Amino acid sequence: GVTATTISNSAIKATVIPLSDTPNFDKYRISVKDTNPTRFCEADAKTGPWECTVSGLSGGINYTLMACSWITAGQVCSDSVESFNWTKPNGKFALPPNSTSLLSNLPFLN
Repeated sequence: GVTATTISNSAIKATVIPLSDTPNFDKYRISVKDTNPTRFCEADAKTGPWECTVSGLSGGINYTLMACSWITAGQVCSDSVESFNWTKPNGKFALPPNSTSLLSNLPFLN
């Protein structure tokens, strides 16, 4: 499996939970779906740690990460699993003074 952890408004850390048997593959390649150019990072399957950080992402977006067990010789993704998480939003978000909800401060709701 793979887990995705929010790092910042432009990065997500991917942590691979390795199989107990890591046969012939060299690394885990973690790609972010629907990014152009494709954003990815790699972690060594033989030695670990089995984590890496994908950067260059946009803030406040829910990204899907796909982790493949990668065989370098054939440039082949043998098995893959997916996970997702959001990047942190851009800017600062705070409630205005004397407010209990952001929704109560939207003019079209009053």
